[in-house]
Amino acid sequence: MARRALGVGAAAVLIAAGATLDAGSMPVVKITPEWRAKIRGLMPEKARVAPKKARRVLLFSLTTGFDHWVIPHTDAVVELLAEKTGAFEVVRASDIKVFERESLDGFDAVILNNNCSKDPGRNMFIDVLGDDKAKAETLEKNLLEFVAGGKGITLIHGAIVFLNNSPAFSGMVGGSFDFHPAQQEVTLDLVEPEHPLLEAFEAKPFVHVDEPYLFKGAYATKEFRPLLVMDTSKLDCGNQQKRVASDVRYCAWIKSHGKGRVFYCSPSHNAQSFDDPRLLAFLLDGIQYTLGDLGCDDSVRKYGPPAGDAWELVWRDEFDGKEVDDTKWEKVGDGKRRGAYWLKENTTLDGKGHLVVLSTKKDDRYGCGGVRSRGRYTPTFGYYEIRCKVPDEVGTWAAFWLYAPCVGNIGNGGKDGAEIDIFEATWRDQAKVNVALHWDGYGKEHRSWARQVETPGVNEGFHTFGLDWRPDVYVFYYDGKEVARTDAGGVCEVPLYLKVTTEIGEWAGDISKAKLPDAFVVDYVRVYQRVKKAGERE
Repeated sequence: MARRALGVGAAAVLIAAGATLDAGSMPVVKITPEWRAKIRGLMPEKARVAPKKARRVLLFSLTTGFDHWVIPHTDAVVELLAEKTGAFEVVRASDIKVFERESLDGFDAVILNNNCSKDPGRNMFIDVLGDDKAKAETLEKNLLEFVAGGKGITLIHGAIVFLNNSPAFSGMVGGSFDFHPAQQEVTLDLVEPEHPLLEAFEAKPFVHVDEPYLFKGAYATKEFRPLLVMDTSKLDCGNQQKRVASDVRYCAWIKSHGKGRVFYCSPSHNAQSFDDPRLLAFLLDGIQYTLGDLGCDDSVRKYGPPAGDAWELVWRDEFDGKEVDDTKWEKVGDGKRRGAYWLKENTTLDGKGHLVVLSTKKDDRYGCGGVRSRGRYTPTFGYYEIRCKVPDEVGTWAAFWLYAPCVGNIGNGGKDGAEIDIFEATWRDQAKVNVALHWDGYGKEHRSWARQVETPGVNEGFHTFGLDWRPDVYVFYYDGKEVARTDAGGVCEVPLYLKVTTEIGEWAGDISKAKLPDAFVVDYVRVYQRVKKAGERE
């Protein structure tokens, strides 16, 4: 489809002049015919899905605050995507008059390109209009209603600063810019590798040099479907390291807004990131989502610790890399365990961001496995969460649990030691799991509490299981919803370590009927602690 223009902005002038741009810590990239040809060649030959009808997109690239050098490159990328795939027509503008209602009505979606507004006001419309706040409010309302009415919006990198201090805008787009550490290599993991909008990344992390943007405002509630998450353990954040690591740091997401659709993509501050064809395909897919052509699940994944308290993310494993991190875990085995053997060789990483625990049969011996944080991490109170896919076959049960030898202490209930089973998935023909406590050893003094809780869809796809271990109660969660609570035996007050395991036994069914190998697949394990006061944790 042809490209049309409404006015000529500074970015367009730079493109036409082939000006040298200040790329900061990255080498300068000039926009030349050769560069355009290279980027075009890296793009998909066609869109993932055919547009349902002719689509018209407004590409707005004005900045009044920080002037990202990548603005003209991003303009070019969007225009080349449109030209090569025919998925949409681009109309580029730099005049805020395009946010008049009659102008917006002519578009199916808006793409905001690095539209940084001035600090401290952080309002693009006020920056341009000055004291005419009524007009600024009208233009903001027009944009919000445009999306809520069934249209779409894509925001790239600094575009989230467009109306940064507006609670309504923050709520629509999913957050507001807070700060960023120094530009550096950033590893972005796929939150749900199987999600259609992440297909472009081929189940592999995206690593590039970028400003690692962090967010505030509506981001705190995370009312969106996260796509990419930063591995903060690999960031150099100086004296901000603790602050950066205190929360999950998503940097791309989608969400609904009224009847419309929102796509935020923090990558990238640098034109060099576009040399990776996966990012180009990801941008195209995200734009097609906002246009309503590429359908996918944009429901809120509102998991993590329960609302109402301040939390700090204190420990995590996203299972990146090629080997199990032995600073966090030890593999269980080798040795007899119930009706099988725990085998170290049965626990690996798949290279796609997952821990994989296999159930196997070799000759007449069944094997299973797992990991534990014994001697490495032994916390007490906090919120513990795992995202995983339980095994498919009968005979194996998967579990996420907390344990220490102190469970054998007798005489003070569970306060001086307990086994806490956050979940045990044993049934393949029923949508339920077991949650349980054990204390006073495993002999004649043994005491326990257990509940079989309903967990819809548990035997299909990935789900989260959580435990809020408080000083006075245990609260169990499934996919962000409370499913059980108890203080049976008295709440444990001593440190326990984490265990992620599979076992084979009659409780899970007849293993001889299973098609092996079978896998327990874990996406992440995270631990949060409540923050009571500034700098004080539970």
